[in-house]
Amino acid sequence: MTSQERDIVIQYSRQADKFVSNSNRKLSFNIVNGLCHKAVKRIFGNNINIDLKKLKSKKNQYRIRYRHFRIIFQYDLKKQTIIVFIISVYNRDKSYKKR
Repeated sequence: MTSQERDIVIQYSRQADKFVSNSNRKLSFNIVNGLCHKAVKRIFGNNINIDLKKLKSKKNQYRIRYRHFRIIFQYDLKKQTIIVFIISVYNRDKSYKKR
């Protein structure tokens, strides 16, 4: 089953929600949601141009690079739904530090 046949539900961690809310239009929820949809399509084999990398240390965790922002997310398959959980959104210099 491809990603086009499944619904995609996007959930934000508290940190990610707060960061995007306070980003002063440099990064909006629409942009983040669009990037996550593209990333899921890329993971499921579509040839989509997005800077996406699987993180080695975590299962099903990926990083999206967008301008100077980093979006760390993971996905889970539930029947007909792909649940994308955005773990963190940071500026480039802070995205990989332990919290």
